[in-house]
Amino acid sequence: AIGARKFETLGQRNDASTAGLAAAIDFHERIGPAVVEARIRELADRAFTGLTAAGFELTTARPPELRVGVVVAKAEGPVAQEWHERLYRDHGVIGSNTGGLRLSPNICNTLADVDRAVAALTALRSRRS
Repeated sequence: AIGARKFETLGQRNDASTAGLAAAIDFHERIGPAVVEARIRELADRAFTGLTAAGFELTTARPPELRVGVVVAKAEGPVAQEWHERLYRDHGVIGSNTGGLRLSPNICNTLADVDRAVAALTALRSRRS
C-alpha cells in the first residue's frame, strides 16, 4: 500500500500500530542501532548454524556479513507453504514462504526461540520424508 493506506488493516486504520510507533522508535533509540544489529545477527547466525547442522539446504549467503537477519531454507512452493502454515499453527513460529521458508528473528526473540524454530522445522521436514 502507498501513502496512508499502509497503516490500514483489512480496510480499517490500525490505530494501535500507529500509536505504538513513537514508543517503538524510542525503544530502538535507547537500545541503539548497533546493539539491535548485533543481536539480530547473533540470532540469525544461530538459525543458520542450526539449520545447516540439521542438513537443510539454505539459499542464504554463507558469509555472515551478508546474511544480516534473514535465513532461508530451500523449499519448493507447496513445501514452503506447508512448512509456513504448520510452523505457525503447530509451533507458534512465524516465518514467510517467500523464496523458500524464511526465518527473520528480531530483537524480541531469544536464542531459545530460534532453537525451537529450528527443531520445529526439522520435525516438519522429517514428517515429509
